[in-house]
Amino acid sequence: MSLYEKRINRVSAKIDEYSKSYVPPRYKELLDKYIKESSHSTVTMNIMITDLLTEEDHFAITSGLKELKGIDGIGEFQPKKLTVSYNQNETSLEHIVFKITQLGYRYINRF
Repeated sequence: MSLYEKRINRVSAKIDEYSKSYVPPRYKELLDKYIKESSHSTVTMNIMITDLLTEEDHFAITSGLKELKGIDGIGEFQPKKLTVSYNQNETSLEHIVFKITQLGYRYINRF
């Protein structure tokens, strides 16, 4: 290997090292929080559940859905209707509905 090849390899390695973006951990958390809040990824859906008749049913569904990552909020009790706000980058409507059916409740597939 010639002297120039060694220097070129060394310089290209340093360029690769410096060209990678590095964000300190504290700022990375702030940046992730900003991206999450500024993007329009939060969706609010009304889900019709035929078995949702009492506040105990609402509590059971609410506590089951809070286990899912990405659930931002669940609305107040309304008979046969559940309002769920979720981050669509972290979970989906299919996951939410699957969890509701796992809990033993039946939903109506109408949007």
